[in-house]
Amino acid sequence: MQVSRRRDREQKPRAYAQGGVPLYVLIDRFGKPPTVTLFSQPGEDGYGNRQVAAAGQPLRLPKPFGIALDAGRLLG
Repeated sequence: MQVSRRRDREQKPRAYAQGGVPLYVLIDRFGKPPTVTLFSQPGEDGYGNRQVAAAGQPLRLPKPFGIALDAGRLLG
């Protein structure tokens, strides 16, 4: 795994979770298939929840947002 890919998928989510950032969205246009990942429920060990959506699938944001994003538009 390239350094930047490792940083985006492992180091950043852990650091942001430990810092109390409530949501972290990772848009991966180069994945096979391309996906959007939503990390939520931050804690000392990282994010407790991870939701992955490919193009054509909704990405549901938790409350207080309570909306669904179109993963395909984010990947566009």
